[in-house]
Amino acid sequence: MKKIIKKIALLQILYLLPIFSFAQVVVQPAVAKTDCFSKPDNLGDLISTATCTIRVYLIPLMFSLALLIFIYGVVWYIWKGKDSKEQEEGKKFMLWGIIALFVMVSVWGIVSILTNTFGLGTVFIPQLQQ
Repeated sequence: MKKIIKKIALLQILYLLPIFSFAQVVVQPAVAKTDCFSKPDNLGDLISTATCTIRVYLIPLMFSLALLIFIYGVVWYIWKGKDSKEQEEGKKFMLWGIIALFVMVSVWGIVSILTNTFGLGTVFIPQLQQ
């Protein structure tokens, strides 16, 4: 009887979970210009288009791939729990995912330090909402 009550309670919680998650108000952060595909007329516009494309599309893609590699390593490590060779492969994926994320976040930190030190203007650096 207790198992049935626990299952019913779990199902009710899972059923009501989306209600709680969608109840929050979503505030859109101020985002830099994302129209990267304007027709470049000169070399400056071409460089601006290339940097915008890298900043808006390529960098988030690289962060996502590094995170997916890490998650793949975690799943692989857990899934192949009995075989130590397979676990080592999962550890390697986790390690390389963490290294990739660390390097990318560190590069953004160095860019922020250089931008603030030399007063190079506003550079779009991904930040958490305050």
